[in-house]
Amino acid sequence: MGWGRDGRQARNHRLKERIAGMAFLDAQARAVLFEPPDTHEEALARYALTPEDVAFARRRRRSHNRLGFAVQLALVRDLGRPLRPGETIPAAVLDTVADQIGIDPVVFELYARRDETRREHLAEIVAQLDLRTMRERDYRLCIRAATTGAVATEKGEPIVLAVIDALKAARIVVPGAGPTQGLEHSLHGTSRRSVGPAAGGNPSWT
Repeated sequence: MGWGRDGRQARNHRLKERIAGMAFLDAQARAVLFEPPDTHEEALARYALTPEDVAFARRRRRSHNRLGFAVQLALVRDLGRPLRPGETIPAAVLDTVADQIGIDPVVFELYARRDETRREHLAEIVAQLDLRTMRERDYRLCIRAATTGAVATEKGEPIVLAVIDALKAARIVVPGAGPTQGLEHSLHGTSRRSVGPAAGGNPSWT
């Protein structure tokens, strides 16, 4: 019994060290996992709003806020992550979302200037969808998912995808700081800490 436990611990330690040393994703893999589509065909397939989504977005008073809210809601539903500060959204996605709520997509530029509004809207979306943002204790969930994924591969994409799927299953918003900065930092940092509590304050996930 003791040998089996020690063996599992040694294996997990090796996997964590391998995760900690990996260069997780190249640019193409980051785009697949974290970026919205840049073709209208794919945007139409992935960014169809429900009637409830449209009604939720239309509660905002100004057109740019309605569009920005709807885009952020669609991002959370599709990629699991929020809109990033100053993020440029592909025209295909803007056109697709704007058409569904009857707004000119050019007004999105006004929305992108107000980070406080973006954060307020994210809080509303998280509450409406019964989600929550990532907490320090969720590092353990990340490393468990990454360790499981690393058993079968050393490639970064399927390992990060396993973590994203685990976060979505737990109804946790995927970190949105930089293309993968928050998520990769959590995996590397947790690996090096042997899944101990994170030092310092909470990271910014929004």
